[in-house]
Amino acid sequence: FEINPSIRVSVQTNGTILTDRIKRILDRMKFEIAVSIDSIRADNYRLIRKNGELENVLENIRYFRSYCREKETNFHISYCPMTQNWEELPEVVLFANELDCPVFFNTVFNPVSCSVGTLPSKEIAEIVAFLSSANLPQNSPLEQNNFLSYQHVIKQFEFWKTEAEERENAQEGESKIADFESYLIGLNSFLGKNEDLTQEERISIFNDIELKLNYILEVAKKSNRLVDATEHLLAIDYKTLTQSMPQMDREHALYLFKSFLMPLPD
Repeated sequence: FEINPSIRVSVQTNGTILTDRIKRILDRMKFEIAVSIDSIRADNYRLIRKNGELENVLENIRYFRSYCREKETNFHISYCPMTQNWEELPEVVLFANELDCPVFFNTVFNPVSCSVGTLPSKEIAEIVAFLSSANLPQNSPLEQNNFLSYQHVIKQFEFWKTEAEERENAQEGESKIADFESYLIGLNSFLGKNEDLTQEERISIFNDIELKLNYILEVAKKSNRLVDATEHLLAIDYKTLTQSMPQMDREHALYLFKSFLMPLPD
C-alpha cells in the first residue's frame, strides 16, 4: 500500500468475520470483495456452516456491498449448489438482484455426498423441473446476467441427469444384488480391480466401509427399518461409496444416509 496506494486487492471471504480491525484495513485501501455464502435460510446455513449465524453474515454482506460502492470496486456473491441447498437457488438469485450485484455459481464435484451429480436420475430430473419453473426477473442487464448464471446451473444438472441415466442403465444390465453379504462381496471385488491401491489399502478401505455400513444397519434395526435400509444401501453404487465414505466418520455417514437416502427416526 505504501509503495502503490492505488493498488486494488481482491478478497474471497465467507463473510462470517468483520471486526473493527478489518474495517480499518478496508478503509485504508481499495478492496474488491467476493462473499461465498452456503445458504440464505438460517436453519440450513447453521447446518452447513456448523452452527454459523446467517443474520450476522447477511449484515456483513451488506456492509461489504456498501463499502465496494463507496470505493467504486467490484463486489459479487458466490454459491455452491449442493444436495443440501439446491432448492434455494431461485432465492439466491433474487437476493443477489436485491443487492444489485452479480452471483456466480460454482460446480460441486466433491465431497461426492454433496454433489447433485451423484443423485439418481429421477431426483435430478425433479430438481431440474423445480428450478426451471422459477419465474425470475430479467428487467435489467444485471438481472439478465444473474438469470443466465442460473440457467448454466440447470444445464449442468441436465447433463448430470443424462450421466445418471447412463449409469443406471449400465447397472440394470448387471445381476441385481440379493443381500448385504453379496453387496460386500461385490465391494471387495470392486476394490480389487483398483490397481492404484495396495492390498493393505484395499483391506483397510473395505473394513472401514463395512464397519460404517453395519452401524447404519444397526441403527435402522432399532427403528424396525432394517429391510428398507438394506434395500437402500444395496442401491448405492460402489464408486460413489468408495469415493465418499472413507472420508467421513460413522456419525456423518449415518447423517447423510438419513438425510438423503432414507429418513430414520433420531
